[in-house]
Amino acid sequence: MHIEHHLRFEFINGLRIRNELKQLLTGRLQLGPFEDYFTEPSNFYLQGYPDQPGNWPAFAELMLLPLWQHQEEIYAVDVGTERVVAWYIECPEEYRVVASLDTAVFDMIELHVWEYGGGEKEANEAIHFAEQIALSNVDQLRRLMADFENCSDERIAEYRSGL
Repeated sequence: MHIEHHLRFEFINGLRIRNELKQLLTGRLQLGPFEDYFTEPSNFYLQGYPDQPGNWPAFAELMLLPLWQHQEEIYAVDVGTERVVAWYIECPEEYRVVASLDTAVFDMIELHVWEYGGGEKEANEAIHFAEQIALSNVDQLRRLMADFENCSDERIAEYRSGL
């Protein structure tokens, strides 16, 4: 069984994470351009609706707390292990384990700067957002963003591995 929608905020507030992330995950932060990246995970609860909302047979052995969704990808944490998992709605059996919650957040920063954006404006927005949520290694992120146009996959992966 997974965490029911009406208990979601209670469980998020019970996670052993910094307060800035709790505010992010409960919608108490003004996210500006990052608003669309961290939408409430309504698709999580559509699975199995109306009889068993949030019933994902692929995750029967986990107790998932949905954190956010971005388009068709859902991010959740297994309450028992606090392991973060992400999957696309159409193929949950192909889920991936994410190294940390900060790494999952960086997925959204990476989309904003290099996949969807690509300009100095998006790089500055990413730094502001990272400061707002107290992302670890913000100084290294600033250095990465200072050269965002020439950033290699290796440099991005190196930053990601330090989160």
